[in-house]
Amino acid sequence: MNPLVSVIIPVYNLGKHLQHCYESVAIQTYRNLEILLVNDGSTDDSLNICYQIADLDNRVKVIEKKNGGVSSARNAGLDNAHGEYIAFIDGDDIIAPFYIEELLNGCGDSVLSVCMHERINTYTHSFKKTDNLFRKLNTEKCCERVLKGHFPISTCACIFLNKSIGMLRFPVGIRNNEDKLFIIKFLLNNSNERVTITQSKMYGYYVREGSATRTVWDGSLDIIQVADEIYDLTLDQHPEWETYAKLNKIGARIDTLKLIVRSSNKSKFVKDSFSKIKKEVLSLGYPSSGGRTLKAEYIALKLGNTFFVMLVKSYYMVMNDQKRFKRNEEQIKSF
Repeated sequence: MNPLVSVIIPVYNLGKHLQHCYESVAIQTYRNLEILLVNDGSTDDSLNICYQIADLDNRVKVIEKKNGGVSSARNAGLDNAHGEYIAFIDGDDIIAPFYIEELLNGCGDSVLSVCMHERINTYTHSFKKTDNLFRKLNTEKCCERVLKGHFPISTCACIFLNKSIGMLRFPVGIRNNEDKLFIIKFLLNNSNERVTITQSKMYGYYVREGSATRTVWDGSLDIIQVADEIYDLTLDQHPEWETYAKLNKIGARIDTLKLIVRSSNKSKFVKDSFSKIKKEVLSLGYPSSGGRTLKAEYIALKLGNTFFVMLVKSYYMVMNDQKRFKRNEEQIKSF
């Protein structure tokens, strides 16, 4: 058995990174690949690079489209994919040479095969091959863990069975947490199926050294919109998970408030947005089974804006991006 795997790579202004991403796919130990480079209206030389790559590798197909965001680019890839399996890779990330082969080996009768990812700041990163121990669990249990926030899964670092995706597509217009919504819908659509998980780190999430932390909230309510849609889906199909779905709603709003606190924009719109979202959080109440960090943030918000701002600023002083990423890894290890 040698199934075709479609690798979907969204491309938007990635002139400095795309070649590295492609090369990590090109050297895969598993060769039966269809590589879809979806140019999402790039304004740099990305499209030319795509065609240069395609001229050298007959497995590569270039898809051109107007700029519409990563969700629409992935959707265009899905619409043109012929593989039995689907892999999503961001165009500035890289994968281990054995990534596809190992995930396929573990897939078996599963609709989804998942590995771990690690932060990298150089494209010369060397992945360590380990003896993969695959764990199988049903889609309901996996969905529950994702909803609880105990398994920060992404659509990258996965291989999906294409027929199990069916007509499911990414939400166009959503720029944050679009992959979480896709994953939740995928798991709910594939009830009583299996997911394969390995703790082997085979996906490299590229982080630019010295990149500035976002200091301006752009007014986005995407993560709130996603959390609300997940809540409705949960109540419809698994009402016993309502508490987890409510905590997800609270968490999305508090995360948005934290972005506002850290923003350098102090306009009336931003202040009014903070007040509105705060009111929504407090109106939801806080379930007794919630986690300690979220509960502390909720209590601080209830005590007043000053307490909340102090807590948020203290947290980000102590917990930098690397430490927060490490904490996510610890959650995965206890999965």
